[in-house]
Amino acid sequence: SKHVLVYADTVSNTVRWRTDIEPQSKFVAVGDTVYVADKSRLKSLERGSGATRWETTLTDAVSASCERCLQVAGERIFVLSNDSELHAFDTANGK
Repeated sequence: SKHVLVYADTVSNTVRWRTDIEPQSKFVAVGDTVYVADKSRLKSLERGSGATRWETTLTDAVSASCERCLQVAGERIFVLSNDSELHAFDTANGK
């Protein structure tokens, strides 16, 4: 079954956007960006609108039980997938 990631504006009590995600998805919000690891895809979403900035493929999904497998450090986002591959992407363009 699908889950939904919702971005709510707590000042106006309105939902700004929502997107379907898998139950085991991981996400992290940094500045004006939300990064979502959903199965073997990594997406960068614009925090205010939910629009996709970029999307890329991982070698495997990210474990639902891994608390630190999706992290941003400086200008890179790091993802540790289930196959023990450590991915590093530029936060600006996903390369």
